[in-house]
Amino acid sequence: MVFVLLIRHNCSYSNPLDFLLDIKSDPEIYMNISEIIRKQGYAVEEHEITTNDDYILCLVRLYTNQSSYRSRKVVLPQHGLLDPSHAWVMNLRNQSLGYILADYGYDVWLGNSRGSTYSKKHKHFNSSQMEYWEFSWQEMSSYDFPATVKYITPITKTKQLSYVGFSQYPIFTCFVVENLKVCSSKALHIQERQAARHT
Repeated sequence: MVFVLLIRHNCSYSNPLDFLLDIKSDPEIYMNISEIIRKQGYAVEEHEITTNDDYILCLVRLYTNQSSYRSRKVVLPQHGLLDPSHAWVMNLRNQSLGYILADYGYDVWLGNSRGSTYSKKHKHFNSSQMEYWEFSWQEMSSYDFPATVKYITPITKTKQLSYVGFSQYPIFTCFVVENLKVCSSKALHIQERQAARHT
């Protein structure tokens, strides 16, 4: 496809590759998630939480300014495998679940699991060290999800939050709900496709 474009545009540019530099890119390519959300007109907050095994996770809170915190129901969409939380806000406002939920008055908390774009911090290691990556789904379900729920519930003063997950996270929440009483009473979860065969 690029070869065809090069031939087609060869006549209008002295250097065949110059037209590639002239292509206008989407400015959101260079923005982080908070900048993307603000650009769409929503209020946004970034929160860092530390898990019991010292990973530092980023939660992104998304809401509209039209309603107060106290009147909002809380929802936690969690991204899938190899995908950070901007998966929930990368399309148009009427096509992105994060924006749709905020427009319906929800207090939206976008989770980011360890190792994802916005959660690559640790108290003792950096993401270029092997020790940082010595975790599995079991650690993510044992530490990340419970830490997230325990952080959100007192801030929002809610007794229950709704959870939406796909790919890897339905597996984690099943583990949490079955094994950790502290989360089973606080998280109502909605599952989409599971990625059960990944190792």
